Amino acid sequence: MRIAHVANTDYFCAFLLRGQLRAARCEGHSVDVVCGSGPLLQELRDEGFAVHVVENSRLMDPVADLRTLRDYVGLFRRERYDVVHTHNPKVNALAALAARIAKVPRIVSTVHGLYSHERQRPTVRRVWRAFEAVSARLADLVLCQSAEDVRTARWRRIVPDGRLRRLGNGVDLARFCPERFDAEDRAALRRRLGVRPGEKVVGFVGRLVREKGVLELLSAVGARRGLKLWLIGPDERGSKRDALEPGALTAVENVSWLGLQREMPPLYAAMDVLALPSYREGFPRTLLEASAMERPVVATAIRGCREAVSSRETGLLVPPARPADLRSALDALLGDPARRRALGRAARLRARALFDERAVFDRIALAYRELALPEGAIPSPSA
Repeated sequence: MRIAHVANTDYFCAFLLRGQLRAARCEGHSVDVVCGSGPLLQELRDEGFAVHVVENSRLMDPVADLRTLRDYVGLFRRERYDVVHTHNPKVNALAALAARIAKVPRIVSTVHGLYSHERQRPTVRRVWRAFEAVSARLADLVLCQSAEDVRTARWRRIVPDGRLRRLGNGVDLARFCPERFDAEDRAALRRRLGVRPGEKVVGFVGRLVREKGVLELLSAVGARRGLKLWLIGPDERGSKRDALEPGALTAVENVSWLGLQREMPPLYAAMDVLALPSYREGFPRTLLEASAMERPVVATAIRGCREAVSSRETGLLVPPARPADLRSALDALLGDPARRRALGRAARLRARALFDERAVFDRIALAYRELALPEGAIPSPSA
């Protein structure tokens, strides 16, 4: 089948979708990538994927959104895909609607995380749930990464039950393997990044935006002797309203912004603890990567994180937007090397049992087979 994966950014496609693209191609499908422009797209072209640039605003911009919808429709009509597979909240709506207009036979949407969540005001939450419900009804099949999202989507009737599947999330366990790095590898990288002997490193991997809890993390860790905080992720200014300015964050002496990093396993190996104090998540892959690398984590007790972390077994969970609780949890691990090792080992075992990306690829392949059409068949809308 000819399949188009449609997402918002080059970062998302290159870092989070690449494994799925490769797996679908190995299944014999012709796979195209559709997303906004960016320097990482050349890597996908170099791998032989056809890349189509359709600019899309991550802000609410009706004029830009209509332009994006028009461009999607034109592309889908021209390319005549068998399946359009959408990702991200706005793309799930716009690209699925465009695929319906262009009469694409089948539409799959992946919900990487419901945008509606318990910390929103009730009115805002209802609006987002209505938006998600409309998007879901444009798709033939909706794949939810988080089991909690599946339960919420079913209970709140966001997704028609017959179209809903649990996808899960996973990582490349061979790549994120602690045995690849010894003590000297770890020490050398820490020295290169300015970590003194005896200092502890707390890592953060994600977008530098307020909803990721970066300011709370800075409050918990910043300006403390004996601690280093590594912020790893892209500069989101210009694309997200709650984006933070990296220079302002790193004005604190013990905070370093390492930018977007391509090779994450050695960085996880060099950390003592990973922190992800988000307000909202889908099913955060960074927690799975850290777990696979035998690193304990401190995360917030929210949907997605609760699935990625087994509290007090592979890491600690704290309430969101509570810097004092976050600080206490980090101190509990940073001050107890034996506990860090025990949690890290348990995290690696759990990742091997539950978070192998190959299981995710198998579920996607099954979904495509489920939607495959007999030669010459004409599907009914949303069948």
